Amino acid sequence: MRLTLIRHTSLQIPAGVCYGQTDVDVAATFMHEATHARDKLKHLTFDAVFSSPLQRCVKLAHALVTDNIAHDERLKELHFGDWEMRAWDDFRVMCLITGHKITQNWHRPMARHLASYNSVAWLLSKRYYSSIRKGMCWWSRMAV
Repeated sequence: MRLTLIRHTSLQIPAGVCYGQTDVDVAATFMHEATHARDKLKHLTFDAVFSSPLQRCVKLAHALVTDNIAHDERLKELHFGDWEMRAWDDFRVMCLITGHKITQNWHRPMARHLASYNSVAWLLSKRYYSSIRKGMCWWSRMAV
């Protein structure tokens, strides 16, 4: 199986904000970025295309291919709980105040939960692994 992972384009949000599952729209540069992505992928063919249902992913998927796109909730970004729509700099300040080391959560993500976000272990066990086991694995060439 050949798997092609495609990240969404720039978003209509200031840099440095943790957006997670917040349904942020694409930036004004979307058409230019989507055209660039389409040009880079034009030599590839896909048996299936899967997309997160968040508009930033749906819009790009539809700009790249016109049909047969499966929207799957399990492909959403991690949910960052209390951190959603807050500046990353806020976390550094919060960690200085509480004495918590933010890097512990990123170096050991399988074992950590902080501020009610989804852990990587949860992500793997509940969403991606489930997606592959329940319906995506029979395709030989797919884009996500």
